[in-house]
Amino acid sequence: MAKSSARMKTRCGTPSYNAPEIVANEGIEYTPKVDIWSLGCVLFITFSGYPPFSEEYSDMPMDKQVLTEL
Repeated sequence: MAKSSARMKTRCGTPSYNAPEIVANEGIEYTPKVDIWSLGCVLFITFSGYPPFSEEYSDMPMDKQVLTEL
């Protein structure tokens, strides 16, 4: 089976599940690896009971939450 090298540019999806590559810049190409990030967000919610990123957190906007390394 051939390895897929699909590159995408469209910013789509639920904002709280978007990977940093998508949040950083609308024109940057990204790969299907961003789906792993989204899966990580789902697993985080499953195990902790709350989202890792949210507009409800008042200390910084959600885009900055995703782009900030802890």
